[in-house]
Amino acid sequence: YAGADLVDPVTGTAIPANSLNTINGGKADLNPEEAKMKSFGFVLSPIKNFTFGMDWWFVNREGTIQSLGTSVILANYALFPDRIIRNSSNQITKIDIRPINAGETETNGVEYTARGELDVWGGKLIGDVNVSQLLKKRSRLIASAPWGASEVGRFTRASDIGLKWKYTASVSYRKGAWTARLSQLYRAGYMDYVPPGIANGAFLPYAPDYNPKVDEYITYNASFTYRYNKNLTIVAGIKNLFNQDPPFSIAYDTNTGAGSSWEPRVADPRGRAYTLSLEYKFL
Repeated sequence: YAGADLVDPVTGTAIPANSLNTINGGKADLNPEEAKMKSFGFVLSPIKNFTFGMDWWFVNREGTIQSLGTSVILANYALFPDRIIRNSSNQITKIDIRPINAGETETNGVEYTARGELDVWGGKLIGDVNVSQLLKKRSRLIASAPWGASEVGRFTRASDIGLKWKYTASVSYRKGAWTARLSQLYRAGYMDYVPPGIANGAFLPYAPDYNPKVDEYITYNASFTYRYNKNLTIVAGIKNLFNQDPPFSIAYDTNTGAGSSWEPRVADPRGRAYTLSLEYKFL
């Protein structure tokens, strides 16, 4: 059922609560999404034991599977006329919200990598970094509709948030059977979800601490590896070394229950954790 806040886009009349049925389920004519990808890159090694690489990539997804809610279909009724079912009195009686192959997305970015090694105190000091820069991310409900606003650095309900920058950097020292490693994970901030009551200003006076942007997220991990012999390796680690809390996000996923003060696609709310693993090769 749809809520009372829905309005018929043709007649302008309000749709009473629990008076509108929705058609749910699967569709026999639903097809897999299709994608076209382009990429090119290079790797340079200007000096011994140092490499630098850069890769540009572009992905265009067509026929993306969309599960559109009643409010989205009504707001874009000109794009989905077959999804709105009316009776002889021109009143909306049903809305078909079954998944469809309709949308299109374009995403492109650049990946930067660097790695270097030094001989130090009879061992090997290794540093590496992997940086991802998102240049463009946009989508549209159907291929004939205009492109929506840029999704770079902005909250969306897509499978991933289009963070403009993210990187992983690490430094490790290996000597004999021992290896110590320290890594840093960085996720850039982004513009958060805007609730309807904030967007229309109704609740803004009651939310003096409201922040439209989610802060950056930085965590550190540490590990020690001991190779006992050629078959047995022991790894002890600490995830989120400094017990960093996720940055606050006002978004909440009503379908899965994820979130409610943190964004599960970006941050981990579990805090510091200790790990121990044993790897044994039988062959």
